[in-house]
Amino acid sequence: MVRERPPRWWGHFRVSEGHTARWTVGPLVLYIQRLASEWQIDYLQDPLEQEQADRWDVTLGAAPPAERKNVERFVFRRTAPRVDIQPVLLDRPVVSRPAVPLHILPREEVTVFVSSPVCVRINVHEPAVTLRDVPIQRLSDTWFGPNTREGELAYATRTSARVNQDDLPLRISRAVTPVLVRNRAEAALLVERLSLPVPFLSLYAGADDALWTESVVLDRESDSEMAKMEIEEAPPGQIRRPSKIAEPREAAEKGMLVRAFSAFFG
Repeated sequence: MVRERPPRWWGHFRVSEGHTARWTVGPLVLYIQRLASEWQIDYLQDPLEQEQADRWDVTLGAAPPAERKNVERFVFRRTAPRVDIQPVLLDRPVVSRPAVPLHILPREEVTVFVSSPVCVRINVHEPAVTLRDVPIQRLSDTWFGPNTREGELAYATRTSARVNQDDLPLRISRAVTPVLVRNRAEAALLVERLSLPVPFLSLYAGADDALWTESVVLDRESDSEMAKMEIEEAPPGQIRRPSKIAEPREAAEKGMLVRAFSAFFG
């Protein structure tokens, strides 16, 4: 067994034929096995490790899992040793519920730092072939909208909704999004739930390996759940030496109107 602690849990790796590699990232334990004509993937998400978002380890030549939970097979004429592991954002909006609701008074604005778990994208061979996106953390499904006809399917999570960057913990399995909320309405805005447009965002890594997205600006013009959304075109200034590691899953329109606050059904 070869234990390896590379600079990051993602990047380029080599898996010998007949061997298994294991990635432990936060609550996720991922196994990738290379055979002569197929790749096998298996993984588990430990609910007891949900809070250990900063733990990670890579073991090349690991023992296969004793119990197979989610095994999948991907067949090729011949496999090659290269495996690329890439963090990517989730494929749906993430509805974050602050641990303590926020009140934003009329004509006030605040930047809230919201984090969301990422997926592990598994690419093999060269040119790259994507086998699977494996979410690091299992999130609950939720419906974000005023009723069953209006809204969209999303993921649900909780957030501390920190407003001070210095209070942010380094969690290498989650991406931080600075969200600037401007309340231009005449009434105070109670933020009990905030929908983060994750599929429209890019993913960046900083010099400390922290994961970030662009900043999102939400302008609330009237006393409603809707807001005009703008996504900044550059990485946030909070990152030191940023590098883009994943493109958005979807293209966003400039100034699009989105349901951003509070609405929840079910």
